[in-house]
Amino acid sequence: MNISSRKCNGKTQSMEKEQSKKNESSNTCLSMLSEGCIAEIFAFTSPPDVCRFSLVSTYLHSATNSDSVWAKFLQSDYLSIIAKSQTPIPDFRSLKDEYVYLADN
Repeated sequence: MNISSRKCNGKTQSMEKEQSKKNESSNTCLSMLSEGCIAEIFAFTSPPDVCRFSLVSTYLHSATNSDSVWAKFLQSDYLSIIAKSQTPIPDFRSLKDEYVYLADN
């Protein structure tokens, strides 16, 4: 390994540490918000956006599974629509699961 590649590796490691600190800092700011607050913010986005947010951190992932988020994406009368369905609709653990099922069928 020559001197220039050692310097490059040192810079890369330094930059990675700096980025890691920035990520920790931004996660700290997010964790200052309650999960309910974050879920309320997510409700103003779209289902694909919520799914993307779930990949960012475990803290956001938890908020993206909130029924209050997915309730905003379902029609207000979705229960009456389901009741009229010719096909039996299975019971779901969450509104997210129900949303995905209804979107696919």
